[in-house]
Amino acid sequence: MMPFRRIPSTRCLTTFFVCLLISSACRQPDAIMTVIGPIRPSDMGVTLPYEHILVDWIGADSTGYHCWNREKVTEAVLPYLFQARELGIRTLLDCTPAYLGRDPMLLKALSEHSGIHILTNTGLIPLLRKRGFSQKQIDTLLKENPRKAYTIRVRKR
Repeated sequence: MMPFRRIPSTRCLTTFFVCLLISSACRQPDAIMTVIGPIRPSDMGVTLPYEHILVDWIGADSTGYHCWNREKVTEAVLPYLFQARELGIRTLLDCTPAYLGRDPMLLKALSEHSGIHILTNTGLIPLLRKRGFSQKQIDTLLKENPRKAYTIRVRKR
């Protein structure tokens, strides 16, 4: 005769999954990737979570690095970043999409000169989804080979 095994109640299972969810949400990543390289999460300090360093409203089909002079933009923006740093800002998340003028090289130069950590978006995931990659394929690609994910050439269908 098999021993009697108690089946966990719904309340126990719910409590278990809530605890599991909370514990996984509380884990910090080992590093946060900025435009000049990884930093520890504790180095982020006071953070501006949604900013735009440069926005070009000319249109997605016309914008590009040829539309602005990086040196002039750097000269114009740096005083504001220095002031932000003096006020205690340590990190800035630039959320400018590519079709509005995202310029990672400009952001890198500004970060190096100002001492403010700058994070930016890649726009990669919507592109992969548009090209037919499933979320599972995207997750696998980012987990197994993140460098390849950012250099992959996506064929038009």
